[in-house]
Amino acid sequence: MAYNPLRSDGSIDSSYLPILKWDENVYDFGTIKEGEVVEKKYTFKNIGTAPLVVLNATSTCGCTIPEWPKAHILPDSTGIVTVRFNSKNKEGAQNKEVTIFANTLPNRSTIHIKGTVEKPK
Repeated sequence: MAYNPLRSDGSIDSSYLPILKWDENVYDFGTIKEGEVVEKKYTFKNIGTAPLVVLNATSTCGCTIPEWPKAHILPDSTGIVTVRFNSKNKEGAQNKEVTIFANTLPNRSTIHIKGTVEKPK
C-alpha cells in the first residue's frame, strides 16, 4: 500500500514530503551589453523524505527562459534549474523572477536573475 501524506483530519503529514533547498536563489550577473545572453544554473537539493517533482517553471518575462529537470529528484539528491536571460532590447537595471512549481509544501519557490544592461556605444 502506498503511503498517503493526508491525515484523516485532512491535514498533511509533513514528515513525508519533498523539501526543496536552493544553494542560492539570487544571481547578480553584474553589467552586460544589450544583446548578450546570460545563463545561470541554480542547484537545489531535496532535503525531504519523498521524491521531489518539479511540475513547471515560469518567468516574469519572455526574455527569461527556465529549463527544469523532468525526472524525480530523490531524497538527498540534487537537481538543476537553468535560466537564460536574453538582454536584447533591454536597458538599465533588470530583476527577473522565475517561479518554480513542485510537489513541495509550499508548492512554489522563486529564483532571481538580476543585473544591469548597457546600450552599446
